[in-house]
Amino acid sequence: MEKKTNSKQPRRKYDDAFKTEALRMVSSGRSVVDLARSLGIGENLMYKWRGEQKSVYSPEETGRDAEIESLRKSLRQVETERDILKKALAIFNRKRRHSGIDYQIPDQFEQKWDQQTAVKPKK
Repeated sequence: MEKKTNSKQPRRKYDDAFKTEALRMVSSGRSVVDLARSLGIGENLMYKWRGEQKSVYSPEETGRDAEIESLRKSLRQVETERDILKKALAIFNRKRRHSGIDYQIPDQFEQKWDQQTAVKPKK
């Protein structure tokens, strides 16, 4: 019977420049999961570095970061809603054309919309 040796791989050490660059990429919008995979490091390590970096910031910077994250989340939600409305508009217009029914909208309520961008055209 042979004894199994505990052969752990030595821990890799990353210099401050590597950590700073990785955290800069995360703060520019890349996801932690995607970035960790592309760099070949663990996700937990990225989260740990980010937590350590946040503890170095002043409360003002932390508040600003929280506001930026909140705004990004809000933007993603609005973009999702916009995409859903675009699809609904396309489906509604397709059904309307194929049904043979022409809806009459009073002129006072008529607005011209660009169906490609689902925004009101500039005059």
